[in-house]
Amino acid sequence: MARHRIGPRWRDPRLAIGVLLVCVSAIASGALLAGPEQVQVYRAASTLLPGAALNESDLVLVGVPRGISSQYLQPSDLRRSGDKKLRSVVYEGELVARTAVQGETDDGCDVVVPLATRVPSSVERGDVVELWRVNATSAELVASQVMVVRLDTGQGSLGEPATAEVRIQRASVGDVLLVLGGDDGFVLVPGEQK
Repeated sequence: MARHRIGPRWRDPRLAIGVLLVCVSAIASGALLAGPEQVQVYRAASTLLPGAALNESDLVLVGVPRGISSQYLQPSDLRRSGDKKLRSVVYEGELVARTAVQGETDDGCDVVVPLATRVPSSVERGDVVELWRVNATSAELVASQVMVVRLDTGQGSLGEPATAEVRIQRASVGDVLLVLGGDDGFVLVPGEQK
């Protein structure tokens, strides 16, 4: 009986093909599990109001997939040109959209007004409200599209009245100052919802 001579197993082409398949699958699995390439964009660390100058202390860097990163503010955008200001509210935790940023100054004016009543619990910093003038016999809308900058409930030891710092359009400044000069009070009425 004739014996066939079998060469060493390491020369078998099936072994080489098997090793090659294992290597290719390991590389492909690594690429798939790595996920999409991430790009750093800014997220608001706290609620940011229109007209506020953007600086890096108000922002946190987070990674997003490259495919959606172009619509959000990136570190290179802040370094590229001078002062960047917001044109709309960016709430805490939201990514800062490029459409929310402008280069020029805001058209609003901040005014502190005394309030005749408590502020509704639904109203908070950054909300858009209406500013109403009230007295014993009537109520009148003084300014709409008013942005709440700061609320002070007035619960100090001297019984100070509640006040609100609001951002109004320059066209409404005269109407607000007229009410401030009289005995009427102001009331904030919730406007647009978040």
